[in-house]
Amino acid sequence: MDATARQYNTHTHSTAWKPLCELFKLHVDEFTRVHAQNRYDQKFLIGVAMWEWMRAQDCVPSELLAEAEKVHYRPTKEKDGLPLWRLAFKASVRNTPEVDALFSGQRRGPTPRYARLSEAGVLPADPRQVPFAEEIPATAESRPSSVLKYQATEEWTAGGEGIEWLYVYSTARELENFRSHGIEPLLKIGSSRGHYSARIAQQAGSTAAGTKLICLYAYRVTNARQAESAVHHALKLQGRHIKDAPGIEWFEVRPEAAHELVRSICGGLLARVDAVDL
Repeated sequence: MDATARQYNTHTHSTAWKPLCELFKLHVDEFTRVHAQNRYDQKFLIGVAMWEWMRAQDCVPSELLAEAEKVHYRPTKEKDGLPLWRLAFKASVRNTPEVDALFSGQRRGPTPRYARLSEAGVLPADPRQVPFAEEIPATAESRPSSVLKYQATEEWTAGGEGIEWLYVYSTARELENFRSHGIEPLLKIGSSRGHYSARIAQQAGSTAAGTKLICLYAYRVTNARQAESAVHHALKLQGRHIKDAPGIEWFEVRPEAAHELVRSICGGLLARVDAVDL
């Protein structure tokens, strides 16, 4: 390997780093639209496909190509190093809802924060015995179009003019542990430009983890991505982000607390649907 390619943990200092990250974010919507019928069993394959697609579409400026293909070594992360474009893919869009929708591979390992459940005596000592560790295959049947299946317990609107959605859901198992043992549940907080129920149905194959998904809150807003980013940032500052969960949008927080946070961030939310018992 050429000595000039050995950039130990300095990939973010490359002049091509930010342009490459922006390039992936700029084209991810179009790429996932074109590849909506494809499913990948490993997330890095999505990055490979997207990079090749961007090159084929002449989306990559010629001045970025050489630096993008250069291998950057990260000794504590990837033994053999990764090209800069792949690191940019991982940092910018790899675990976004758009990319997660293309992923159908199996999750490995125990449930997120397995220890907190095990210590409460809710789960067996052996993580391999936890049903949550197995993933439901992403089949057409697991992604129904019916709105009713993932109808939110409460729907709210901010001003009544928005057409995008911020949503909060969890699993039946997490909510049962919360009710029965007082363990703060893991909540998925995401956004969608289309109806939230269709987005949740789309995610069911990769995040359902062997148990029913229950949408607790859905908020109709004008800019769902902006609202989502603000909520995520606030919860991360509180140390509630669960890094070892499937995906990047899971947080350990009580539903009521999450709801109040959304209300404080969005402001002016008016209830549209009364709560129902699930």
